Amino acid sequence: MPEVEPPASKNAGSPGLPVEALDSRLRWRFVSLVGFGAWMLALGGAAALSLLAPIRTVSGLPDDGDARGAQQFVRNHFPFGTGPYRFASALTGEARAGWPYSAEAADAAAMAEALIARARKHASLEPRLIASLGHLDLGRRLFKRAESRYRLALELAPHYGEAHLGLGVALALSAEFENDALDRRGLRLAALAQFIAVREDDPVYPHALYDRVLLLEDVGRHAEAERAVRAYLALDPSSEWAGRLKAIRESPER
Repeated sequence: MPEVEPPASKNAGSPGLPVEALDSRLRWRFVSLVGFGAWMLALGGAAALSLLAPIRTVSGLPDDGDARGAQQFVRNHFPFGTGPYRFASALTGEARAGWPYSAEAADAAAMAEALIARARKHASLEPRLIASLGHLDLGRRLFKRAESRYRLALELAPHYGEAHLGLGVALALSAEFENDALDRRGLRLAALAQFIAVREDDPVYPHALYDRVLLLEDVGRHAEAERAVRAYLALDPSSEWAGRLKAIRESPER
């Protein structure tokens, strides 16, 4: 029986790579793997440092004459209200209940906005100035514009309590003008997430906690609302705001 020859190699008749070329390729792959590994270790180290680093709480206003002038102008001439929600900021101070607004207040808000815009010429990416513009929009019920300014401030300072609080109030108030029940609930849940994002060491945490109770009640999460009420009363047992939460707790409609 004749012998069957094995099939010819695909590389038959072609010269093999020199040993030096093979060594060079292996060395290149090794160097690439080492470099990739070092890069991944560096990224991992940076991520670990970011997790371990303390979170900086942004608050107050920049040390700027125009910003201080806007603050004084708002507090003297722009009565600031946010409906049923509790709100405060370095620019406006504590907001009032309801909507104290008038043509004179509108003029005052426009003057304050011009002063803040002038301050931003020296610090265009200062999140506290951007949020301050959002506060003025919020007081004028320009909720969409306020929302966009708060979101920009949070891109620059993700843990900025005033911006989270203002965005939450803007979303919650927008929900009151929404006719579709699902969209209204979606806006309230989005606002609730902003109030929850305010850290306990932030100056506006009590305000966010108060507003959290209102929204939890609105969306029917009464057990969570009760826990938030207890947490709020532990911080503030006797103020006007505490009295309102106690009234909500005792309401027969709850």
